[in-house]
Amino acid sequence: MEDFVTYTPGLARGYVCGITPYDHVHVGHGRVYVFFDMFRRYLEARGYEVRLVINFTDIDDKIINKAREEFGHEAYKRWREVPERYIAEFFELNKKLFIKPAYAYPRVTENVEEMVSWISALVEKGFAYAAPDGSVYFEVSKVPGYGVLSRQKIEELVAGARVEPEPGKKNPLDFALWKSWSPGEPWWSSPWCPGRPGWHLECVVMSTKHLGAPFDFHGGGADLIFPHHENEIAIAKAYFGVDNFARYWIHVGYLTVRGEKMSKSLGNVITLNEVLSKYSGEALRLAYAMGHYRKPMEFSFELLNQAEDMVKTLYTAYDELSQAVADAGEEDRERLEVDRYAEAFYAALEDDLSTPEAAQQLYGLARYIISTVLHK
Repeated sequence: MEDFVTYTPGLARGYVCGITPYDHVHVGHGRVYVFFDMFRRYLEARGYEVRLVINFTDIDDKIINKAREEFGHEAYKRWREVPERYIAEFFELNKKLFIKPAYAYPRVTENVEEMVSWISALVEKGFAYAAPDGSVYFEVSKVPGYGVLSRQKIEELVAGARVEPEPGKKNPLDFALWKSWSPGEPWWSSPWCPGRPGWHLECVVMSTKHLGAPFDFHGGGADLIFPHHENEIAIAKAYFGVDNFARYWIHVGYLTVRGEKMSKSLGNVITLNEVLSKYSGEALRLAYAMGHYRKPMEFSFELLNQAEDMVKTLYTAYDELSQAVADAGEEDRERLEVDRYAEAFYAALEDDLSTPEAAQQLYGLARYIISTVLHK
């Protein structure tokens, strides 16, 4: 554990990998964005100005496939309708979850020209190469220390690689910076061929465009550690010549349902729309807070029921205390011993943002207020 220190005193700059908007936002996504909203609010409470950037990967194989499912032969013309629909849903859900707006919401499709420029620079520096079909790959072996974030060695990764070497790839671990166009797909111009940027490059370009390099923290779900964040580090190291373009890497643990990670194949995906049609945004935020962000969290409607009851208790305490303060004199106001709860609350947040302990302190304060005010 180490103290959180920013490059610029009083300013915290962070980037969180956003959604690929091809389907409804689910509760696993919600956990990530609610956590970083809590983290952002905690930093602001400590006096920081926070510049939090969240992107949208608004062109991707999944988006193209979704457009084909919906629009058939018109997918080439109408594919943008897919990301627009789910980005709009994302913002509506953020409001219901009381998530504060980000500093910026860059989209891949708005930054392709800059991404092409980055690829050209990486090719020129000798870190990337063009394949016969015009795709451009990043050469992983050229970057010292690849695997440091996920604590893996190149030799072990190659030995355990599940992907077959693609035509034109020098190494199975090399990844696409530019993907060549296929018939029926959207495309942009480049010096190599018509196509579109690769996923890992996109986040490096967009984060550093808005935050500079290096910046303070980079985050997302734990499933992004490898290969996504590992590959981002490799690209930034090659482009900027720095070991870390983000000082802290923060990853939110998996959300499980009946002990299994949510997935479409298991049929256990729970959307935020479904949950928020039955429960309040406050209850869902509190339910997320009851699990430590770095650990896997079991999601259940029983947990939500418990959280909803706790929210009612908190509101009851707030209402009772507000009325009591309005009616009381100075002497009565000093009788409420709330400082110990406040101190324990902030101490919990200082300890790797331990929201489970902080939530318990908040609930304990509410029960103390109710018992003291109603039974005085």
